[in-house]
Amino acid sequence: MSPLRLSSVPSLLSRPARRRVVAIGTILASLAFAGSAQAHPWIGISDPVRAASSGTQDFSAATHTGSSRVRNVTFYVDGRRIFLDGATRWTVPGGVDTRRLSNGRHRLRARVLFRNGATRAAEKVITVRNAIPAPDKTAPAAPTGLKATAAAGSVSLDWNDSPERDFSYYAVRRSTSGGGPWERLPGNHTSSEYVDKSVDPGRRYYYLVTAMDTAVNVSPGSPIVDATTPDPSPEPPAPTPNPPVWSSDFEGDVLSSWLGAQWDPDLAMSDRIRTDTSTARTGTRSARFEVRPGDNVSGTARAQIYGAQKPDGDELRFREGDDYHVGFSMKLGSTYPMDKGKWQQLVSFMRDGSGQGPLKLGTSFEDDNFRLEGPDGDKVYWRGPVDKGEWIDLVFRVHFSTDPSKGFIEVWHKRPGDGQLIRQSMSNGQDRLYVNTMAAGSTFSYLKAGVYRDESFSTTSTVWYDSFKVGNRFEDVVPR
Repeated sequence: MSPLRLSSVPSLLSRPARRRVVAIGTILASLAFAGSAQAHPWIGISDPVRAASSGTQDFSAATHTGSSRVRNVTFYVDGRRIFLDGATRWTVPGGVDTRRLSNGRHRLRARVLFRNGATRAAEKVITVRNAIPAPDKTAPAAPTGLKATAAAGSVSLDWNDSPERDFSYYAVRRSTSGGGPWERLPGNHTSSEYVDKSVDPGRRYYYLVTAMDTAVNVSPGSPIVDATTPDPSPEPPAPTPNPPVWSSDFEGDVLSSWLGAQWDPDLAMSDRIRTDTSTARTGTRSARFEVRPGDNVSGTARAQIYGAQKPDGDELRFREGDDYHVGFSMKLGSTYPMDKGKWQQLVSFMRDGSGQGPLKLGTSFEDDNFRLEGPDGDKVYWRGPVDKGEWIDLVFRVHFSTDPSKGFIEVWHKRPGDGQLIRQSMSNGQDRLYVNTMAAGSTFSYLKAGVYRDESFSTTSTVWYDSFKVGNRFEDVVPR
């Protein structure tokens, strides 16, 4: 008979390239099978071999009737089909690798299917005696590079992972430098890191790590490392405010800390700009500003004060590269108008000479909110809710520059009921927005406050201010 070819070999078949044997079983030689006069298949198996020889045993069949009458031969090991041969070389390619069988008795079977539909089969029982390999007792190497990093409420461990074998790790610790018992920390870990969260504040701990392989061989411990957890620290004290660079509390005359005012010249200043003892954010007085329908100042409607005047009489001017916090309190009258499509300005950083200021806080002509915008009103930097009839606090941080990559704005806003000033998100979604905070070509900016509005309003705008401050830090200008 010519030998068989196999296109797909099941797992029990050996691969010639792997025939290095550790252990093998023993088998009888051949089995005669007597059946009908039509066919006599038989199984041929090699003679018994020594355990240190080949682990592969031949498995073949033959008939006495000739191949023309046979359709195919199927081969089985322990009832599981391992090969079907429809050619004329009825043998399992490569034989049976007994190293893939457990030690003990196994049944080999060949089944012949004839073209007339008849079948015949032959079986043989073999005994496999594979040598049992010696257990792996090689301990893995100790982990190296162990580090411990302490934080509030935890100690993080990390070490060098081994690339050689499949390891798991576990960590142990003790809280004394020597002599005390080691405590195994929970869990085996396949990664080379562990976070110990069962620590007490202000205590020193000692750690080591061991490795364990799949054969449960345990390494020596790593070098010991230690870490001391920090004591819980009390809340840092609030920074002590420094005296502001400039302030105006309006406890005296409205203009005592300002260079001048603008209002309808046909009226007395006190009709539109005056101190008010009926309401105050701090102290006993505030500054009240009012613009009524028909008020006119050179074609505009306004009641404003301008120019922060320092004690020496000079004006506080904001120049290129200056970085200031500006804080103040403000209250809009309960009937303050917010007509759609009409603008009003409240606090402005004006440019030298003429023209629009680079930063203006007003009330929006789109919705009922505050609006911090650029010089032409087409760029809105921040919007915030309006609470009429209530004091609100605002702090601006402005880094002054004509360069939009250097100048920036930050805003804090405190509404009625808020416990503190809340840092705001700007139009870019961040708490800082880079823009040109000085007009191009200008050498300085200056401060202006009050009411400046569209002439077409038909009702009165009333606004109160208190506790104006300019300082180098946020804490220096917060209204208190």
